[in-house]
Amino acid sequence: MLTPRELRDMLLDTLLHRPTEAEYRNAVKWMDGDRLLFEIQYPASFCKLSGDYFGKDIMNRNQLGIILQQCVDHHLLNKVGAVEYQYSFIKDTHVQAELAKIG
Repeated sequence: MLTPRELRDMLLDTLLHRPTEAEYRNAVKWMDGDRLLFEIQYPASFCKLSGDYFGKDIMNRNQLGIILQQCVDHHLLNKVGAVEYQYSFIKDTHVQAELAKIG
């Protein structure tokens, strides 16, 4: 069983440090204007991160990575031991994300 920090590191390594074009394309389920629906599943951890992003800036891999990092940090560092939970993050942009243990 991975610790929250180990899981975070694995997710961030996959999503931020070495994202492939295929991983990014697979993450983006639907995009129209300033709305983006994304979902990323990391098989080794049996975890899924998904949600809606609303923002006025151009969406690219770096922006998506920053948003996901904020969501992952909140979940894994503040919800230790939780099996399934939801989180809404609102700042300059609006993010609704869910990180669920599905394995």
